[in-house]
Amino acid sequence: MVTASTLKSRTSRELAQIAKSEGVRGWHSMRKAELVQALLKNSRRDSVQAAHSKTTASAMDASKKSLKSSKSRSTNPVNSVDARIARKIRSERERQEKLKDLSLSVAADAGSRVIKRDRMVLIVRDAWWCQAYWEITTTSVQRARVAIGQHWHSAKPAIRLFEVSSDGNTNSVEQQVLDVPVCGDARNWFINVPDPTKSYRAGIGYLLKDDQFHMLAKSNVINVPEPNACGIDDNWADISVDPHQFFVLSGGNDPAVESGELQSIMQERTRQPMSASFADQSHSAESFHASLSCNVDAEMLVYGSTHPSASVTIGGQTARVQSDGSFALRVNLPDRRQVLPVVATNRDGTQQQTTILAIERNTKKLDLLQREPDCSS
Repeated sequence: MVTASTLKSRTSRELAQIAKSEGVRGWHSMRKAELVQALLKNSRRDSVQAAHSKTTASAMDASKKSLKSSKSRSTNPVNSVDARIARKIRSERERQEKLKDLSLSVAADAGSRVIKRDRMVLIVRDAWWCQAYWEITTTSVQRARVAIGQHWHSAKPAIRLFEVSSDGNTNSVEQQVLDVPVCGDARNWFINVPDPTKSYRAGIGYLLKDDQFHMLAKSNVINVPEPNACGIDDNWADISVDPHQFFVLSGGNDPAVESGELQSIMQERTRQPMSASFADQSHSAESFHASLSCNVDAEMLVYGSTHPSASVTIGGQTARVQSDGSFALRVNLPDRRQVLPVVATNRDGTQQQTTILAIERNTKKLDLLQREPDCSS
């Protein structure tokens, strides 16, 4: 509060400057006593306005509190903004849980088929890639959640790839190679193997902190071929071209490997019958002879060499030309005569060399020869 004594203790110049800053009208023509009276009057007016403003603010605060209290008694205690945030958080948690659930994909595409047990298979695609398929039951995911406990929120669905090698005896040694994160709503995944010519096995499960892995299912052992071996990578995306070769490379004919799941997956993907050489050993001799059949088919490998920059087609199909100019392509060999043009074209298309292959296949099936079983023993 400004007092008269305080103002009188100042000089006329100082009072004039204060009056100017306070917006006192006519300050420049006032004497010292007039400046003191004008400043005192201005100070009393400001005090009254401040008190009135404080009273009004207090009344408004009290009104707001009363309104808020009344609203809290009649509506939900969580306001609309907090409710929207809570819904978003809950929705995001549900989405994360779905992405983590490895059993959801099975329910989505399995139809009425009931998944009774966990399974996983690996299929060789070419020298650098393999494809994993899996089916996981809901019970296994629930058990995993209980076993993982407090670390479940940070667990991530993943595939762990192992390199399988022999320790010099009959036992095999599995060494962790890499972890591949996957989406919970997927049922298969492509894996880039780090080194061709090796043997691999994979496991599906949850990756935890400190490189721990909670495995739900384990796959068969595959033997990855050398790059460009038998042209396997010419049509690597379509395993139906030569499904039996992929079946063998994926361990289908290995008596030491359980191939039932692999056989089921291969038949499902290619819609062609798959059978391991040891699959029917339980059949009796009578049932074997009664159902004996031998279906033979053939294909042809056309290969050659040209300039590394040239392009080559064989019967209209493009053959991949390697850096040394060599090329190879497997083609069908139908049971008839056919003419197969092999066309090499230079890069600018100004030169073209055509070679004609005339090929005939004539297949004959002889009558079934049956012999009486030897009962002497």
